[in-house]
Amino acid sequence: MPERTVVALRRGRAALTSEQAERLAPVVHLPVERLLAANPPLPEDLVADLDQPGYRAKVVALAERRGIDEIEAWLTAGFAVAAVAHRQTEGEKPAWTDRLDHYFALVLDEP
Repeated sequence: MPERTVVALRRGRAALTSEQAERLAPVVHLPVERLLAANPPLPEDLVADLDQPGYRAKVVALAERRGIDEIEAWLTAGFAVAAVAHRQTEGEKPAWTDRLDHYFALVLDEP
C-alpha cells in the first residue's frame, strides 16, 4: 500500500476498501468488519446516487463477478469512488454520477 494511502487512512481522509481490510486484518489482529466500521461515512449525495436503480443493477453485477454479497459490493463501490474523489478534488464537490459511471465501467469491463 502506498505511504500516502496509509497516511490518508490514519488521518481519516480516505476509506479502507474491503480488499485492503482483508489484507490488513491478520496484520492488526482485528476482524474485517471492525476495520470497515471505522471508515468515515460516505457522503450523503454519493449514497443517494448509488441507491439509484441503474447503479443497483451494477452493484448486483459487481457482487456476482467478485463472489461477494450485495452489501459488500455496494460498500466497495462507494468507498472506492469516495477515496479517489477525495484524493483528486481536495475539498471540491465531486460529480458522483460521472465517477460512479467511470468506476463501474472499469470494474465491469463496460465500454
